[in-house]
Amino acid sequence: MPAESFISTKLNQPVKLRMSESDLNKYSPISIYTMFKKTVDTRPDHDALAFKSSPNAQWAKLSYLEYWRTTHKAAKSFIKLGLECNECVSIVGFNSPQWFISLLGSIFAG
Repeated sequence: MPAESFISTKLNQPVKLRMSESDLNKYSPISIYTMFKKTVDTRPDHDALAFKSSPNAQWAKLSYLEYWRTTHKAAKSFIKLGLECNECVSIVGFNSPQWFISLLGSIFAG
């Protein structure tokens, strides 16, 4: 998206990306959603998240496809709760799968 500044205080105002000309030649900018979807399409069964529910618990894992589906459920839940486009979500938590799912869910919800 065309942008005039590297910073913004408005949620719907695009910002310039800090990329050199050589970076722009090597990499085309894509959204978080697009990168996640591309990974799901190419590696749906690969492990995306691994976590323990307690220190002595066994490792639990989510594949990229499971992560994608769970993130979409979170996004739909945020919308059902009244989240509208360009509004903010405050996620309070620590390094847990719920935090990462909520983060991406809030992005997916707009």
